[in-house]
Amino acid sequence: LRIEIGCRDEPDGVVLYVRDNGVGIAPEHHHLIFRPLSRLEQVKQVGGTGMGLYIVRKIAEAQGGRAWVESRPGEGSTFLVRLPGVLERSARQLRAGALMENE
Repeated sequence: LRIEIGCRDEPDGVVLYVRDNGVGIAPEHHHLIFRPLSRLEQVKQVGGTGMGLYIVRKIAEAQGGRAWVESRPGEGSTFLVRLPGVLERSARQLRAGALMENE
């Protein structure tokens, strides 16, 4: 499994993302993964409570942002969180920290 973590500046804020090359998620299931205690059948053998993405979405919404997934079966998934522009400095700091860790 390959995982990529990153962020990008956008005109209305910053987008943080986590991308993997896992099994992917069918579009008709995208809305389900953000429900509390929700776990898709294909990942039930993996540990977890089904609360992680629900909490991420609630935090993003509390900050005026949103969380969503872009995914297709067999193509992996990208989990994204958009936060409003007031957090752009934090994104730059995150990016700087990630660069330092890779050196």
